[in-house]
Amino acid sequence: MQRPPRDPRLPLMTRSFAWLIVWQGVLLTGCTLLAFRVALGWYGDTGTGLQHSATVAFMTLAMVQVAHTLNARSRTKSLFSRSIFSNRWLLAAIVFTVLLQLTTVYLPPLRQVLQTVPLNSRDWQLILACTLIPLVVVEIVKLIGNRTQRNAMPT
Repeated sequence: MQRPPRDPRLPLMTRSFAWLIVWQGVLLTGCTLLAFRVALGWYGDTGTGLQHSATVAFMTLAMVQVAHTLNARSRTKSLFSRSIFSNRWLLAAIVFTVLLQLTTVYLPPLRQVLQTVPLNSRDWQLILACTLIPLVVVEIVKLIGNRTQRNAMPT
């Protein structure tokens, strides 16, 4: 509400915005595939090992997307520049989504339907690490972009 309205003659999708979507999507995908690959190394690629690895990948995919919502709040401002509590609806959606995801691996009827397995602490450490990678990378890109813009401004 503090910004002026967007010029209606400008396109909704610019090349720079499309590029942002592509590289961040590739980053999230890469983190999910990394978690899957590591889990395959731990548990194997057949039978219950594959099922366990797929569950790790499933949870990583969901968690990187949930965490990425914090980065997506602004293209230029750091996620640390505002309190997470400034948007209570977003916080509620994150909590609700995480709780729903947890039910898919810890509630037996859903585990049976989705063919997931309960995860252990090592799995959660991997998921957390792969979830934090995009947060850190996007924050670094924002920082570099902001510094580049400041240095490009005439003095």
